[in-house]
Formats: sequence, structure tokens, C-alpha cells
Amino acid sequence: MASILPDLMSVYLQALDKTLKVIILSSIWLGVSIPLLFALFFFSTSRLRRQPMFIFNVVSICVGIAMGLLNMQTLVPPLVDPLRLVDRRGILAYTFLSTSVPIMVESILMFRLFAVFPYRQTPKRLFFSIFIPLGLLKAARVGNVIEFMVTFARITRSATTNEEMGALSLRHAGPKVEWFLQVIDNTTASVLFLWRLNLQNSLSPPSATQPNSYSARLRTLFWIAITNFIFPVLVSITLLVLYFREGDYLKILMCIISNAYIEIIGVLMATVWAASSHWQVENPSRSPFPVSQFEKVECTIYTSKTHWDPSTSLAVTRDIPASKPEDDNRGSLNSSDTV
Repeated sequence: MASILPDLMSVYLQALDKTLKVIILSSIWLGVSIPLLFALFFFSTSRLRRQPMFIFNVVSICVGIAMGLLNMQTLVPPLVDPLRLVDRRGILAYTFLSTSVPIMVESILMFRLFAVFPYRQTPKRLFFSIFIPLGLLKAARVGNVIEFMVTFARITRSATTNEEMGALSLRHAGPKVEWFLQVIDNTTASVLFLWRLNLQNSLSPPSATQPNSYSARLRTLFWIAITNFIFPVLVSITLLVLYFREGDYLKILMCIISNAYIEIIGVLMATVWAASSHWQVENPSRSPFPVSQFEKVECTIYTSKTHWDPSTSLAVTRDIPASKPEDDNRGSLNSSDTV
């Protein structure tokens, strides 16, 4: 009996350590997602809020917040009550969200490809040769997720712990197929987007009158390419390496959680970046650094000068302007002076 108790405590502490790591990671991503949602609404304009891209971004970030809350609801109660039965429905719901969110977010990215490959300006053969394979990849990924969830729900009916359910998920081929398809999907989209971006830059050099707007557009497109396409490819490759090289369930789970949030936040960051540019254009007088607005402003400041008036034998105080503006229009600012 004395030897069994330390073994049980060791197993419990190991499970507790793994659970705490997952909770901390989910809390970090949840804490990042909520401020970004407020930033999206703050920098967006009324015109941008009516666009489908904005609506889909709001839906995706709300799903990410729901994932974090669901993860807390699933993992925190067993810490308080170790004898509590596993929340099988909660784990199934979280598994479905974590596997389907990347597909949903990458479907939103199709709108960015539609923007650089417009239907009316792209040759029909090129247009369909691009979007039909991408659509088939999305359909294959959706079918793979559905098949995995049906099988996973069946094989985990007798599972009693969260770790056991996680280990069973890695025995199925569905996650590996999803990661392979995600690498192919994102790599194809990355190559197409960057190729089109480079082609447009070479065909439309910056004008001498609007160099700032051109450089701002390049920065926006660059961050869209980096956050929307390249980062998810790297995360998917990392998942495959972790699975085939180590097979550690905890590391793979933490990478899966990060994968879903990187997809969501990557699209959101690019949208916030673009929205902030529109916000600055439509609100030129509302500078985040208003100190620069006083660089060209001159005002009249009066100082008191006391002198002796011999006619009255009294000390007379009068106000004398310290500086006088040469031009009444020098105090006005235009939108180009703001930051």
C-alpha cells in the first residue's frame, strides 16, 4: 500500500503538469484574441464593416475565443475534482473546432486570391485552373475531417481520461492527411499570391506623386502574404515532423492549438493592418501622435512689461506681443502634416 500511493501521486502529478501546460497556452492565445477583436472594430471603417472579409474575420475570431473558453471548461474541472469523469462531449466539440478552424480560415483567404485574380480581368482558363484545384483541396479536407470525427467519436466511447482520448486521436490517419493537405493547400496559395504580387509590382511602378501610398500598399500585401500563407505552412510542417520523429501527444496538441490560432490571428492581423490604412485615410485629423500637429503652429503669446511713465509718475503695465505671425494661414494644418 505504501508503494502504490507514491506511484499514484506520480501519475497524477504528470497528468497535472501536462494539463497546466495546455491551459496556460490556451490562456495566452485567448488573451491575444480578445484585444485583436477590439482592434479590428476600432480601426475598421463603416465601409469595411460591410464587406464579407470583415464579417468572416469577426466570425473566425469569435470561434477562436469560443475554443479558448471551451478548453478551459474541459480542462479546469478535472484539476479541482480528479475523480470527475472526462467531458467527452466537450473534447469532441473542441477537437472538431481545432481541426475545422484552419479550413474555415483558409477558405476566407480565397477572397484574397479573388482580389488578386479577379474573374473579369483574369483569363478564364487561368482562373479555373487556379480555383478548381484549390476548391477540390478544400473539399478533400472537409471530407477528411468529417470521416475523422465520426471514427474518433466511435473509438473514444470507452475512454476515461483526456490523455487517453488524445492518444487515440493520433492512431487515426486523419490528422496526418489533414496536415499534408494543409501544406499543399497553403503552399499553392502562397506561390500564387506572391507570384501575382511580384507581377503587379513589376507592372505598376510607384508614381512620383504618391510614393507613400504605394509603399503602404506593398507593406500591407507583404504582411498578408507572410501571416496568411507562409506561417501556416511552417506550422503544418512542424506538426508532421513532430509526429513522425517524436510522437509526443503533448507537443503535438500544443502545436495543433497554436496552428488554429495562428491561422485566425494571421488573417486578422492582415485585416487590421489594411483597416488601419483605410482608417488613417478617412480620419486624417485624428492622428495617434498629435504632437506633430504643433510643429507648424505659431500663436501670439503676450508678456507683461512694466515701465515708468514720467507723465503720470505711475508704473504702467501693458501687454506686448512676444511674437507675431507673419501669415494668418500658417497655423492651419493639412492632412499631410499628421502622422
